[in-house]
Amino acid sequence: MVWLPTLLLACGSYGLQTTIAPADGEVAVETEPLAMVTFDAVPGDGRAFARGDLAIVNIGEASVTLNAVEVSTTAPSADADVFRTEAADARDPLPLPRTMKSGERFPLKLLFRPDAVDTFQGRVLARFEGDAVIERVLVGEGCDPESDGCVAPE
Repeated sequence: MVWLPTLLLACGSYGLQTTIAPADGEVAVETEPLAMVTFDAVPGDGRAFARGDLAIVNIGEASVTLNAVEVSTTAPSADADVFRTEAADARDPLPLPRTMKSGERFPLKLLFRPDAVDTFQGRVLARFEGDAVIERVLVGEGCDPESDGCVAPE
C-alpha cells in the first residue's frame, strides 16, 4: 500500500510528505529543509553559480529504496536549465538506486546557475520504490551584474 503525498500547511511553510507502508512496517521519508531550497542571488550571466543543500531522510523504522532524483527548472521557462545537482554538473551519476536504512540521510548538493536576470523556480523530485514521490521547490534570483550588490559568490 502506498500513501499519496499530502500537503502540509503549518506556520506559513509548506511541503510534501510521503509515507510508504510496505508489508514489513511503515517507512516515512522527509527532506531537510522541509519546504524549499532558496539560493543566494547571483549574476544572471550563465557563469556565476550558487550552491544549495537538500537532504532526503528516512525517518521511519524500515528501509526504503530511493530510485531516482530529478532536478528541473519550471519558471520562467522549462527550457532553462539553471538548477542541477553537482553530480550532474560534473557528469557523475548519483549512486542510485540506494536503499536507505532507518535514520539514514542522502545529501544532495545543488547548483543554481542563472542565464538571465530573472527569478527562477524549479523542483527536485525524489522517486522511491512503490511509486512514492517527494517534491521540493527550488527558488533563485539572477541579478543584473551591473547593479550594486550583485556579486558572484566566492
